[in-house]
Amino acid sequence: GDRTDKIIIKSGVEQVSFTDAEQREISDYCAQASAIAFSSVKDQYFAESAVQQADRKVVAANVTTSLDPDFVMEHVLPSVVFQSNADELDYLLTNGERSQIPHEGQDLVNYISREIQSLRSENPPSYTRNMYVTIGRDGVVCSDTDGVYHVRLKDPTLQAIDAVVSKKLASTNGAGDAFFGKVAISEYRNSHQKHVTGIAMDATRNAVEHIGYMTPIPARSFEITKLN
Repeated sequence: GDRTDKIIIKSGVEQVSFTDAEQREISDYCAQASAIAFSSVKDQYFAESAVQQADRKVVAANVTTSLDPDFVMEHVLPSVVFQSNADELDYLLTNGERSQIPHEGQDLVNYISREIQSLRSENPPSYTRNMYVTIGRDGVVCSDTDGVYHVRLKDPTLQAIDAVVSKKLASTNGAGDAFFGKVAISEYRNSHQKHVTGIAMDATRNAVEHIGYMTPIPARSFEITKLN
């Protein structure tokens, strides 16, 4: 793409496959874990092993384009705390075809909000736990069973972050992973005590700290809008 700070090296192996013994070991690990978070999983067996534990523990999934869209929609989304970016969500909802989604701003926020609301209206109430869709500088659109919300840093804070990060010549590479890691840990520790927007703020702080901005960010530096 247009990222100058990121290099992706791709193997000629398109699909990772596990032996029967490795599959049994994966199942054992998943059964013993107190919580499971999986990111960019390319093997459906591993995803299935994790999702099977979802009724007994928090399972968080950072779902990318590595898995078949139909598999994710049928087997993953109904059971897990879900996180993706806007392009990945579009990939899932269009069954891999991809549509011309807005690139940024309020149009992108509104598009994601409509798609999340559509997902929830067309499926049982239990379909998906909390959802988090990151949209770069525009923040995150998140949802629970009560609504859809847009959480973003206010412009003065964004400008302060830009100034520090540009001075350090820092890369944004890994910020999404830092966001997801905080979501997974917060959901595991939360026990429904913190609202989805609070978790989104915590995860944003973690991502920003990852790219080099170490100044504490208070709640007043965020703008939260209920979208439905």
